[in-house]
Amino acid sequence: MENIIMSQKENERVKVVRDILAGRRTQVGEAKRLKVTTRCIRYWMESFEVDGAEGLVHGNRGKESPRRVPDKEREEIASLIRNSYDLTVT
Repeated sequence: MENIIMSQKENERVKVVRDILAGRRTQVGEAKRLKVTTRCIRYWMESFEVDGAEGLVHGNRGKESPRRVPDKEREEIASLIRNSYDLTVT
């Protein structure tokens, strides 16, 4: 079994979906408690039934941001800052 890294919020969603599917809680009650819509709860349930707990993890988890500055450019910027400013703490 593969480990899944989840936030506390995502872990709470798994517990909520399991409780609803087991009949211990209602969609409406949990939607009110979590301040989300019942449609959101149904979406979580659908994702959980298709992909399990992994279906409730954010889709961009583990992926690099498309807005990330390339490492080479970051090095150049850092070099410019180091060479242009006196960064000693007095």
